[in-house]
Amino acid sequence: MPVGEDFRAAEMAWLHDHLQELEEQFAGRWVAIDGPELIAQADDLATVLHLSAQAGHPHPFVTVIPTGPQPPFVGCHA
Repeated sequence: MPVGEDFRAAEMAWLHDHLQELEEQFAGRWVAIDGPELIAQADDLATVLHLSAQAGHPHPFVTVIPTGPQPPFVGCHA
């Protein structure tokens, strides 16, 4: 799949739509998403990647679910 402007758009949209539910169920855990589907969740990255591959999804979008309120992003202007 070529990487373009919409690369992982389905996964990001699904994550955005389900973030509150994910925070309630999987705070502090790694999750794997492929398209609009949660593929796996685990306490560590290696396990979530292994479970994803076993489920037939060798290249999922993977992230860790936050454990509480996130501080605001503070950046600088170039």
